[in-house]
Amino acid sequence: MKTLLTHLAQSRLFWLAVFIICACLEGGALYFQHVLGVNEDGQKVFYQPCELCIYTRVWLALIAIVAIIGMITCKAKWLRRAVLSIQTLLVIGLSNEVYSLLKVEYQFGDGGSCKFRANFYDWMPLDQWFPNVFEVKDMCQATPAVFGSFTMVHGLTLVCGLLLSVFVISAFQEWQKSKS
Repeated sequence: MKTLLTHLAQSRLFWLAVFIICACLEGGALYFQHVLGVNEDGQKVFYQPCELCIYTRVWLALIAIVAIIGMITCKAKWLRRAVLSIQTLLVIGLSNEVYSLLKVEYQFGDGGSCKFRANFYDWMPLDQWFPNVFEVKDMCQATPAVFGSFTMVHGLTLVCGLLLSVFVISAFQEWQKSKS
């Protein structure tokens, strides 16, 4: 298993898989926002993103962008190590947002406080540049069910756990190789 994870980071297919996972999660969220949603009366309802959802989208976009860089640089040892380290930090950031979403979903702690506006830097107003993707349109509430009672936040929790495990183990193996 250790050998497999060591060689994963050297594979363009691995980095493509990370990109596809992020793209599918982003696409799924946009599908729920812009296409899907029928209430009990058969009326179309759209699931609008809250502040935490938008921050989750930003983290996923960053992970996807760095995965593209990983595809390009995966054969260069030091660049691969840097990308693995950056990805680990990005997934930790994503995990923090997912934890806040879990607090909203299960109403524990401070409940995952939320505003009706994303707090982007003035020099990078993603909500103005890409309003269909990054504009806050609702207050925080439980995420919609995807399959049965399995919600978006459950899926994000699984993806964070998987990505964090793979990136940490792969990065550790990469850095251990330099000591031997």
